[in-house]
Amino acid sequence: MPHIINEEQVQPMFSTESRNDNTIQNINSEVADTKQTIVNSPTLTDSLNATEFLISSKRNLEIQVDNLQSKLADLQDKYTLALTNDNASKQIIQNLERDLRNIEDKYNQIGKEILEKNDTIKELHTMKTLLSDENSNYQEQLEFTKSILTAKEAENNSLHSQLFNLQNQLEATQLQLQQLTNGTVFNLCKNKTDETQQNEVLMQKILILEQQLKDSQKERNQISVHYEHYVSELNEQLKSVLEKNENLSAELQYLANRENSLIEQISEMEIRYQNYHIQPKATADVTPGSNDELQELQTKYEEIQNHFQALNIKYKELEKQCIESNEKIKELSQHKDTSSVQDTISISKLNADIASDKIAAQRATEQNKKLKQDMQGLEDAYVKMSKDKLDLTEKLTAEKYLNRQLTIKLAEIEEKTKDMQVKLKAKDEEMIRLQASYRKLEKYESSQTDKLVDNYTDNVIEYEELKETHSHNEECVGHQSDGSEEKMQRSDVMTPEILCNSGSRQSPNIAREDAMQKLQQRFLKIMEEVADLSDEKHRLEHIILQLQNETETICEYVALYQQQRSLLKRRDEERSAQIKIFEAECDKLKKEIDELTSILVKLSQDKDLSHFLKTDSKNIDIQRVMNLLSNLQSNSLIDPHKKNVDFKNFYPCNCCSGKLIEV
Repeated sequence: MPHIINEEQVQPMFSTESRNDNTIQNINSEVADTKQTIVNSPTLTDSLNATEFLISSKRNLEIQVDNLQSKLADLQDKYTLALTNDNASKQIIQNLERDLRNIEDKYNQIGKEILEKNDTIKELHTMKTLLSDENSNYQEQLEFTKSILTAKEAENNSLHSQLFNLQNQLEATQLQLQQLTNGTVFNLCKNKTDETQQNEVLMQKILILEQQLKDSQKERNQISVHYEHYVSELNEQLKSVLEKNENLSAELQYLANRENSLIEQISEMEIRYQNYHIQPKATADVTPGSNDELQELQTKYEEIQNHFQALNIKYKELEKQCIESNEKIKELSQHKDTSSVQDTISISKLNADIASDKIAAQRATEQNKKLKQDMQGLEDAYVKMSKDKLDLTEKLTAEKYLNRQLTIKLAEIEEKTKDMQVKLKAKDEEMIRLQASYRKLEKYESSQTDKLVDNYTDNVIEYEELKETHSHNEECVGHQSDGSEEKMQRSDVMTPEILCNSGSRQSPNIAREDAMQKLQQRFLKIMEEVADLSDEKHRLEHIILQLQNETETICEYVALYQQQRSLLKRRDEERSAQIKIFEAECDKLKKEIDELTSILVKLSQDKDLSHFLKTDSKNIDIQRVMNLLSNLQSNSLIDPHKKNVDFKNFYPCNCCSGKLIEV
């Protein structure tokens, strides 16, 4: 980089150039004056002297002019260099300003990107918490489904055992049937039909049970496959989220490093910019006043030399004093050797006192170190307790909110259970009523069918009797046609009777047809009623099955509710045990603090330590210790009489992790 010359450096160059011009003008004026004096001088000697003087002055002037021209050329070169340097410096400043603007724009962009990354990281953290909560919920659901699967497996095993027992019973009945058929000669058609019906019913039950077993196995396999697939999907989602989190953390680290490097570059650029602004001023200040500084440095150097000479003189004097003091020490040591025999007792006492003082001082320092360590431990314990207090207050607030929601949910669930129980009772009553009505309808149907059968048999008997009477009447009419003439003569008399008999015969035929039609209509109505009753019977059976399914689901819900409630109670007990442990630890810490305060009071009352602890720093440490102990004693976690902590927000439950149980 070329040497940069400022405008302040260029100004004195212009001033020197103007001075040189003035000197040239003065020289020219002197030359003109000398010429005039030569012209005015009358004598030849004066002219010779003048010519010599002029020649010498001319040479001097030419030499001065050459020097001035060389200086002017140097100054012009310096001026051109200064202009070029100024232009270069301006371009450098513009480039630096441009770089600064670009760096500021990049810094702003990076800040925006960092804010966006922080937002995405926060979103990912929330997603992670949600996924962890969902994972915990799904794990609970998995546990519940596993419990249901175990229950279904137990039912399956019980059904297998029932099926095995039924097969054994069937084999036993078959053996009994074989024995009965081989040993008896009587006709057992009815018993065989009953046994075959029972066997068919048992076979149907066996087939139904096998079908139920197959369905339960299929459901179990489907549920296990579904949950395995679901767990694998959750694991993949977790892995992807963790990978994203790692990538984002790496990007964050990269951006932070880049930001630090950019900040360092900006600081370096600012330092360079400031140095660039300061350097021309310093050079401008140094150039005019360099001579003054040199003179000042020379004066300082002379002063330092004078001071050094004075120090040498003092050193020589101190050496003389040292020699004299050594001689005096030798004399005193000789005198001491002579008087040491007399002063042994006093010296031993002094040494003992000094040793005891040293031991006391060491003990005091050790106690002070121990007190400082205890104070540090107390401060750490206080900080830890304050952090635990904040965590507990946060947990208490969260658990109070959860308690409220759980109480509301429990009240709703209890109300729902009461409503379901009422509905169950109503449905049971309705089922009992429907069963009773169904039985009544069956009885009514059986009675109606019996009546119809009886009426039909009576009508058939009447119809046969009427046929017999009709045939008998026809035979009587044939006998009358083959009669004698007397009967022909009496025909005039018998005609009205015959007509009456024929009318009477026709009238029962018409009544019989009407009765048959009525019977048919009545039979058809009764059959329609029987069909309607059978339909109603099937409908009632369907309703009963639905009610049974609903009762089973309600029982399952009640069992789930009881299971969750027992789990909540168990975790409540664990939480209460943890709180008792915490209270015991608080009591223990309070006792230790009381013991430490008593020890400190005893130490403060000790007279030996009172002399050692008279300094201001030790008093400040003791006051700080006492203040910390008073703060610890007045802490709300230790003092049970303090009511600063709001224990209304407390609920000892951490099983649901902020999620309510939906039944």
